[in-house]
Amino acid sequence: MQKENKGCYKKSMSCREVVTRHLRIFVSDGIINERKEIRRSRIKSGMTPLFNNNAFTLIELLVVVLIIGILAAVALPQYKDAVDKARLTNILTLARQAATTCEAYYLANGVYPSDWSVLDLDFPGTIDTTHHQILRLSDSTVFNLPNNEARLIVSNTSKFPDLYLALFFQNKSSGWAGFQGCYAVQTNARAVKLCKHIGTKNKGSANNHKGEASFLYQLN
Repeated sequence: MQKENKGCYKKSMSCREVVTRHLRIFVSDGIINERKEIRRSRIKSGMTPLFNNNAFTLIELLVVVLIIGILAAVALPQYKDAVDKARLTNILTLARQAATTCEAYYLANGVYPSDWSVLDLDFPGTIDTTHHQILRLSDSTVFNLPNNEARLIVSNTSKFPDLYLALFFQNKSSGWAGFQGCYAVQTNARAVKLCKHIGTKNKGSANNHKGEASFLYQLN
């Protein structure tokens, strides 16, 4: 026979006996059902109960921000280096195309050109109106044909400061005939790194066309 639970405040209600360690707690079924109904009504109305909060804590947000910051600090320089290497490789491709055209002009005329207007080149650039040996591309890259010198100098001081490409023509009777190199001013670590990417260091240090002490890398 079930004992009467004195903890119920209404005799008409049935009670459940909950034992917590050595303490008996009597909870009314009516109170339990009422709480369930309140919970259901809150969920239907879009209210989130306080005891079921799924939001992030401040510490969790700080940890996420810290992780994103670390990844950005590592990934962004790598991305920038990859973009610079791709841009420099594209400039080198255009420089070699220009050098090949100059060689063809020499074979046809016996001299190297000192004016870009005499060459049949499809470059996305314009010839300097004052100095016709200078050709400027839309990205500020400058192709220079020095007078009386059988070489092509390429530079972009805005994107690649202290870095120069020098392509010496084949038919010039000098020790540099056919040599293609990348000059990087020794004090500019970024320029040295980019030159090393597109070439192999085998000439040591040398002065570039401006007389600056530079590392010289032979282009691959």
